[in-house]
Amino acid sequence: MSFNTLTGIPLASLFSLPNISYLNLASNLLSGSLPGHLSCGIKLDYIHISNNRFTADLPSCLGPESEERVVNFGGSCLSVSTQNQEPDHIAM
Repeated sequence: MSFNTLTGIPLASLFSLPNISYLNLASNLLSGSLPGHLSCGIKLDYIHISNNRFTADLPSCLGPESEERVVNFGGSCLSVSTQNQEPDHIAM
């Protein structure tokens, strides 16, 4: 679902689908904060949410303590790291 004009916050249920292993939502117009209680499916190994306008913190299932998953989130306004993050006021 990358490189579309998806807006808003993605449904939390996308991350917890039982048989999904790869979720690519990169380069859309998604914004807001992902729910802190977000649950990731057991088979979800790779999440690409970069180049959106997400803010706040990464949910724990997407954070650094989740060593079994690769999470690409650069180009957003998440408070994890300022490296390769875009300012919140820049329109995409």
